[in-house]
Amino acid sequence: MRYTMAPVLLLAALLCAPAHAAVEGLLGGARNLAAASLPTLLGNRLGVSEEQAEGGMGAMLMLARSRLVAGDFDLLAGMIPGASGYLEAAKTLLGADADVSSVSGLESSLGAMGYATEAVSAFAPTVTDVVSSVGGERATSLLGQVFAAP
Repeated sequence: MRYTMAPVLLLAALLCAPAHAAVEGLLGGARNLAAASLPTLLGNRLGVSEEQAEGGMGAMLMLARSRLVAGDFDLLAGMIPGASGYLEAAKTLLGADADVSSVSGLESSLGAMGYATEAVSAFAPTVTDVVSSVGGERATSLLGQVFAAP
């Protein structure tokens, strides 16, 4: 009796494997689509240009670099495809010596990039929502640390 179950279990595993792969493929494709359009999503939600959205993402990453331990920053940056390009965009828009080491510094930087007051206020929750769609709960937790007061 013990040996007759093995073929049944093997057959069940073989039948489920293609479905599992298909689901993973669909989820991976959705994640890649969301990742590829982060500046577009952010720009649409905040009413800023794609260039401003890229600069804002870069400024947020500058803040993250100053507030997170190196391993956590690397993890967050790894969840954001094109993170190094966003950092460069922020440096281009703000200048190489921009100080984005506090939430108020981030808000000032966004204002300097031309963000409206409403967009500055909505930036943290919008970025958290958009990045979390790609990075999940861990991204939400890390961004919570980045945007926490002081």
